[in-house]
Amino acid sequence: MLLFIAGHGINDDDGSFYFMPGDVVFNADGSIRPSRAVSYRDIQSVLEMPGQKLVFIDTCHSQGAGSGAARRTDTNHLVRSLQQNNSTVIFTSSRGDQPSLEIDEFGHGVFTYAIVEGMNGRADFLSKGNVTMKELDAYVSLKVPELTSGRQQPTTSTPDGYVNFIVADLK
Repeated sequence: MLLFIAGHGINDDDGSFYFMPGDVVFNADGSIRPSRAVSYRDIQSVLEMPGQKLVFIDTCHSQGAGSGAARRTDTNHLVRSLQQNNSTVIFTSSRGDQPSLEIDEFGHGVFTYAIVEGMNGRADFLSKGNVTMKELDAYVSLKVPELTSGRQQPTTSTPDGYVNFIVADLK
């Protein structure tokens, strides 16, 4: 199973992560209305399905959203929560509370650009006609810092004892 989340994220006052869809609603005090956002618990419940899972999280911080009451997004809490599922590999666009950068010419985030490039063959380092998780990890880990002059470093979390697997068949 593959889950790709790209957009704005926010942490509430308790540090819980929320993905903010286009119709997100804020309360008068600037806090997020949880019923109109996607919580880390919602994301976690999807990952309870059996089998190997691959999650990509490209969420930029939303500092200043909701009348300034929101904090920078720190995806560390989200990743720790998702790691409880032992069969999930998690790619995040940046470390901790680093911003996830966008470049206008790409039309989306740098991380998403690197993932798409990698899965389209740039990460097929051995020219074998497929891209493995480890190859994609290596490609994204090099490409994102290169494109952002080191301002953004993606992370990858893998479960103990996982076996490398193909993420893109190029044939």
